[in-house]
Amino acid sequence: MGSWLYLLVIGVSYAIRAQRRVRAEESAASEARLLAQQAQLVALRAQLNPHFLFNALHSVSALVAIDAARAEEAIERLGDLLRHALGSQHEVLLSEEWKFTNDYLAFERLRLGERLDIESDTDAEVLAAIVPPLIFQPLVENAHWASRSS
Repeated sequence: MGSWLYLLVIGVSYAIRAQRRVRAEESAASEARLLAQQAQLVALRAQLNPHFLFNALHSVSALVAIDAARAEEAIERLGDLLRHALGSQHEVLLSEEWKFTNDYLAFERLRLGERLDIESDTDAEVLAAIVPPLIFQPLVENAHWASRSS
């Protein structure tokens, strides 16, 4: 009877240790995936910020030759845009990102005027979602560049 009890205790002990080890491995794998995703976001932002800045400066330089007053307004708006772009956390509310996107479009409208035609329909419920910063900026910018060539 003592041997059976001993084997039972050993078996239960082994099962508990194995379960703890599996949980620890799953936790480590989950943390590694999270760190990898965060590193990808940081790398993407590092690429995106200079791209955004160069395109914004191009827009301002185009305005300088056309209309100095609008160029001055564009520089002020660019300062606000850069504060948001460089000061964002890893995650922001969609409402904040949507406001930034609209501010960026207003900035571009200074140069493009009525050629920049925007239609927007947002559901208030989704504005509370959490998203990475500058999530819309590449989409808007690429749509903007597409409109230049047509």
